[in-house]
Amino acid sequence: MGTHLLRGRTRGRTTYDRAKRICAPISPGVSSNHHHDLPPMLARLFFIQDQLDRVRGPSWHESSFVVISLAAGRLVQEDVICTASWCFVPGFAEAEVEVAANFPSPHKITGGTKADDYQRQLLQRMRVAIQSIFLFTRLCKTSCFTIDSNAPDSKAIKIVRVPGHTCSMMFSTALQFCGLFFLCAIICRILLFINLYFLQASKIDRYLLADGEAWALVTGSSESIGLSLVQALLEKGFNVILHSRNEEKLARRIHELQKQYPNRRCVGFAGDASDVLPTVTGLLKTVEDIQNEGGRLTVLVNNVGGAGLFGVPTFTPLTDVSLEVARKQIDLNAKFPTLLTRALLPTMTANGPALMLNISSYAGVYGDPYISVYAATKAFNNIFSTSLAYESRVLHPSLEVLGIVLGGVLTAGNPLEKLGFASLTPDEAARDIIARVGCGKGVCAASWKQCLLGESAKWMPEAMARWALTREIQKRMGWQAERKSE
Repeated sequence: MGTHLLRGRTRGRTTYDRAKRICAPISPGVSSNHHHDLPPMLARLFFIQDQLDRVRGPSWHESSFVVISLAAGRLVQEDVICTASWCFVPGFAEAEVEVAANFPSPHKITGGTKADDYQRQLLQRMRVAIQSIFLFTRLCKTSCFTIDSNAPDSKAIKIVRVPGHTCSMMFSTALQFCGLFFLCAIICRILLFINLYFLQASKIDRYLLADGEAWALVTGSSESIGLSLVQALLEKGFNVILHSRNEEKLARRIHELQKQYPNRRCVGFAGDASDVLPTVTGLLKTVEDIQNEGGRLTVLVNNVGGAGLFGVPTFTPLTDVSLEVARKQIDLNAKFPTLLTRALLPTMTANGPALMLNISSYAGVYGDPYISVYAATKAFNNIFSTSLAYESRVLHPSLEVLGIVLGGVLTAGNPLEKLGFASLTPDEAARDIIARVGCGKGVCAASWKQCLLGESAKWMPEAMARWALTREIQKRMGWQAERKSE
């Protein structure tokens, strides 16, 4: 048999010396089984290396054979490499099959002398070593290992080069691929976040009319977020229908707004939203009157709602909420906006392009404790907005439906300095709501701060998130008790 040399990319003498310190040389003629402290594969590979050291001398150390053998021995397990006969791994290149076909079989050496046994053992070890290197290069997606023969007349082995691969190491394992996919998803979400809150402009002007007859209806618009939304829409050029349950307060607000915006028209309708059908009917009649006068309703803002109504504090255990109060909360927060949307849907689709905004809360996303009925109705609003948005894209392309999720907003009972980093004033909330129009989503947070806070909570363990949420609600219950005692 000719002297065989395996050449490849040299890793340097330092790696070779480190390998030699890990596994001491095995003397020629000594069985690898004596090195019981080494993995069997490493023992075999170093046995072969020592035989080649003896034939080639120290110059062999410049080769990468030992380095590759060491790595292959640590990567390849006994159940993959068969030591009794050649074992093929699915997917090997034709070159590897060619090497196997032209390598002499140890079983063809039939002599019974000690030299024959030694040659048979050496051939077997080299077969295993070559297979190990093929498998190692396949796993690492590297190339350029050449098997050579220094004996031209030898038919023991052909000169074969393992085909190179351009595939990146990042795709060599399923774990790395999943990591890359996860990283791409995170980068994509970050870019979408930046586009939504910092680059994309509002498309609210799309719903204005050239003749100045575009109207917007805002429910619950006599104070707080509703009033700020009315002012923002008047500034944009809309005429506005205001709704409130308090007729006196409503008349006062309309008078103030007409003085502030003399070129716009404001109309009011007073009605209790928890008394659903009469209020929906009254608002529908008001819209019809405006339509008959030449106006067109192009914007509906379902803003009315709340938890601290009907004589109970905002944060109250469900056991302390009467059946009548629970019914009114459901009617106010879920039933009323649903039926009003249904009643005005034909009018708005006919007036298209048109916009429906449903103001919701993060309580409906995380299920805040001590406001269970309110949280459930806001969860309903979120799903209602998403479903109707997808439906409208198919049936009513000119109608935009957008659910807006809000967190802490400044009110008389919630001072801004107590609400923290992500809290908003009513004017800031209205500005952010208008800015999100045309974003293309079914539901989104109004503010980038509240979106960042809400998304970060999703990455927390559920138990930790629940603990933090409950603690925050209990803190607000303390403020609630302080106000009640004053």
